Amino acid sequence: MIDFNTVESFDMDGADPFYDKNHPFDVFLGSLDHIGLLSEEPIRSKSLRPTFRNILLAHCVTAMETYLYEIFVQTVFDDESYVDKLYTVLPGIRDTKIPLSELPTYRKRYFEILREKIDFLTFHNLGVVRPLFENVLGISFPESEKMKILVHLRHIIVHRNGKVSSGERIKTTTNELNEAIQTTREFVEFVQRQIPRSRRSPLP
Repeated sequence: MIDFNTVESFDMDGADPFYDKNHPFDVFLGSLDHIGLLSEEPIRSKSLRPTFRNILLAHCVTAMETYLYEIFVQTVFDDESYVDKLYTVLPGIRDTKIPLSELPTYRKRYFEILREKIDFLTFHNLGVVRPLFENVLGISFPESEKMKILVHLRHIIVHRNGKVSSGERIKTTTNELNEAIQTTREFVEFVQRQIPRSRRSPLP
């Protein structure tokens, strides 16, 4: 049985001084630690265990997506040269019209529009965000077939309740969950190594 009071107390404020709760990479590592801890919690009903592990597997992708979103936003909006690059590559941004009345505050509105567009992107869609990282930050993604499969599994778990076209349900095993944690970590570490040094949290 999960004691959620115990789970919630494992945060990055005091129990684990290694983490910087404000840095996307450290937040990501903390999320993976939470997933690992939860995976070790005893679930009484055997029939519920695969479903529980499905949820944890999906959360691996959520942790990766959150990292990509936060590190991109923080890095881009900390350097105006990146902001100007983003304007040239962000889909749909050139079609945005700004009323003449907003020209005096155009620069502020310019940043707001870019942020709004980014907030509508799904950062687990690697095909969409890969060009942004490459063309704006000069950061590449690893060619990871395992990561693509994880993103697809997450889609089935979240949007189809874990059911595939045959009617069968995904049943994540302990080994598959551990592999998902490792795959996600390797993917994010690959990206993190390319982050500008001034914004980089050291890899453990």
